[in-house]
Amino acid sequence: MKKLHLTLLILSVLFSVNVGAQDSESFMFLPGDQLDAYWVIEKKVAPNYPDRALRKGEQGCATVSFVIEPDGTTSNHNVLIFSSELFKDPSVSAAEDFLYLPSEENVDKVSVITINTFTYEISNSSRPDEEKRQALHDACESKAIEVLSDED
Repeated sequence: MKKLHLTLLILSVLFSVNVGAQDSESFMFLPGDQLDAYWVIEKKVAPNYPDRALRKGEQGCATVSFVIEPDGTTSNHNVLIFSSELFKDPSVSAAEDFLYLPSEENVDKVSVITINTFTYEISNSSRPDEEKRQALHDACESKAIEVLSDED
């Protein structure tokens, strides 16, 4: 829990710099498992697998932080962690196309900061290994939080 509070503090500092003229106090960080209290995903886009990574058989992940704006679009995209440079741009491009709807409780359409981890896997079967994907996702997200913690 201490790591989460530290992460929230660091993300607040990061976004107070990145949001420019916007009031950084108007943002709160919500990890994906708490986001539904404010925002519900309407459109989530999978990133394009980079051709170079595919040809090389490269697998990995990237975690992107972003602001959900009052109109449900995303802004201020920031790649926190990535296993290969090749995964950065497609991850940001996908996150830019996300669209959210405010939850019933979020009548004021409060902007929030959240993160999304994208995984890139090559599967030799028609059924991807969900445990392997989840392990890759969790490792990338944990590393992103670790990197944020180290910046303090």
